[in-house]
Amino acid sequence: MPTALALVLLLVGLGATILLVQKSVTTNTHATPDETPLHVSITNVTNNAFTVTFTTVAKSRAAIAITYASGNPQLFYDVRDPENTQGGAYYGHEITVDKLEAETSYKFTILSNAQVYKDKGADYSAKTFPAINQEAPTQPALKGLVAMTDATPAGDTVVIVNIDGASPVSTLTNDKGEYTIQLDGLRTTPGDAYYSVADQTKTTLNFYRGQDSSRVVIAYLKELTMLPNVTLGQNYSFIGGSGETQSESDNTTFVLPSPVAVKIGQIQILSPRQDESFTDTQPQFKGTALPNATVLIIVKNAQIKEKISSDSRGVWSYRSPQALPAGSQTLTIQTPDKQGFTRQLSVPFSIFASGSQVADSATPSATLTPMATPTTIIVSASPIPSLSTTLSPTLAQTTLTPTVTPTIFASPTHTLLAIASPTPIPQPPQQTLPPTGDISIPVIVSAFSTFFIIAGSFLLFIL
Repeated sequence: MPTALALVLLLVGLGATILLVQKSVTTNTHATPDETPLHVSITNVTNNAFTVTFTTVAKSRAAIAITYASGNPQLFYDVRDPENTQGGAYYGHEITVDKLEAETSYKFTILSNAQVYKDKGADYSAKTFPAINQEAPTQPALKGLVAMTDATPAGDTVVIVNIDGASPVSTLTNDKGEYTIQLDGLRTTPGDAYYSVADQTKTTLNFYRGQDSSRVVIAYLKELTMLPNVTLGQNYSFIGGSGETQSESDNTTFVLPSPVAVKIGQIQILSPRQDESFTDTQPQFKGTALPNATVLIIVKNAQIKEKISSDSRGVWSYRSPQALPAGSQTLTIQTPDKQGFTRQLSVPFSIFASGSQVADSATPSATLTPMATPTTIIVSASPIPSLSTTLSPTLAQTTLTPTVTPTIFASPTHTLLAIASPTPIPQPPQQTLPPTGDISIPVIVSAFSTFFIIAGSFLLFIL
């Protein structure tokens, strides 16, 4: 009888241990909302490549698994990773699939932290453009800065640019929150011709990083290559009569703060910075000079020439009483230095046609409504994708176990083309993530299983 009791205790302990292990495996392999791809878009399509961009709430390691007509899958990794190898974990993901055939449809799935994601149960798909036998036009690049709400640089941010009639392009911000988008090689929506951007063309830029996003709408101007700075979570419109809600905030100049060491008597212009763009047509200029010195303010294009005085610390500021014309401008100051000689400083800047800050917040979730006017290639289950911006990925029920044959391919450039869609992207409510789970049950089961195993072993030993 004691022997039977000992065996029962051992079996109960072993059973509890097996149950605990199974529960742990099930919990650890389940996908979480933090790694689910959001804002899935296809951009930078050419005759032999395309790019897939998306974001995740938490940093994740991601890849694209593309299946060729032969049935053999191949993995492609983030543009920041070493060739053909898995690299770092990111919020914003940009993966380029290259060495493809022209005018060919391809199916693929997204891997995020080893989980396989599809487009509502079906593989994503994209189609390459036809080859163009002519030289691409040269066009000015677009540049800008993106900041977090706490004014820190928003690195690792996906930037998608849409221009009416052109195929969408994308890039990523660097660690300083900077991005550059080359317009050389920009293609039409069908992809069979190059696209030259005309002045005043409506251009939309969408910024995504984790759960944060922003939208900027501008009228393209060739001379305005430095775009207004953006704070994630805010939407902006710089086109008059756009019908977007005006913000009650008076701050219509969006710049990343950068501390400047000011010395008394130092002659300098603090605002505007070099090639800075203003949305306020009456921006405030600031700088330093000798204490209580005369400063001559000159803006030639606006026919401004006024004298002001610095304060006892040498600080001066000036706001134009009239609206400055849109386009490139130059601020020039003239003021005496310590030797009595007149010093002259000049800084170029730009004025947008009109400016407003959209009041609605931008807090995306895993499911977005497609844009009313399609311009970005949608990832869909059909062989040829339609043209839209965002998709809603779903977790696949099967596990991908491809046999990967490494292929050397060119590293894609981070400096990409710009293009835009005039239709604002709807901003869904913020996603609320579920709790990670209760650990009390595994702890209790572990304690009881240990007790039963020790008690059973002890009884068998003494018997």
